[in-house]
Amino acid sequence: MTKNFNPYANFAIIYDEKTSDKADLVTQRAKWLFGYFKYCKLGMKALKRGIFYLDFDRFNYGLNHMRPPLVLLFPASLFFLTINFFLSPVLFWSLLVSMIIFLIAFLMIQVRYGYDDSVWKTLPQLPIFMVLQLFALFRTKKAKRHTHTKHTQAVNLDEVINMYNE
Repeated sequence: MTKNFNPYANFAIIYDEKTSDKADLVTQRAKWLFGYFKYCKLGMKALKRGIFYLDFDRFNYGLNHMRPPLVLLFPASLFFLTINFFLSPVLFWSLLVSMIIFLIAFLMIQVRYGYDDSVWKTLPQLPIFMVLQLFALFRTKKAKRHTHTKHTQAVNLDEVINMYNE
């Protein structure tokens, strides 16, 4: 069990079905990325208004709303790392150190909050997941029309409660 600072979180039951098929994962992520790009312009509007009205909260909201998903940040970081290898050694080393710090912080969070072994077992599959996310990026236009995620496992409420109590 994860360590929580919220005394009520230990009693929360989360109903979440994960996708079990790679095609479903790509479809689901394509929908999420489509939503990100669709509403990114609202973040830009909030950012501009925050600057114009000197409203830090609106500016901060706009800035956070426009932060690209990790599926875009990671390949972009690798791209700029490669470019900077040839153009600017200082930027290359700065970006490389930043990426290493990010990785170390990610691993420290895993160790600190005591996630179970299933998290550690899935980490080697992370590169495959990232590739599938990139496939989803190229399918965002198809996600414009409403698509449903297939639900392959039917579980009733009593079964979920029994799984929780085990």
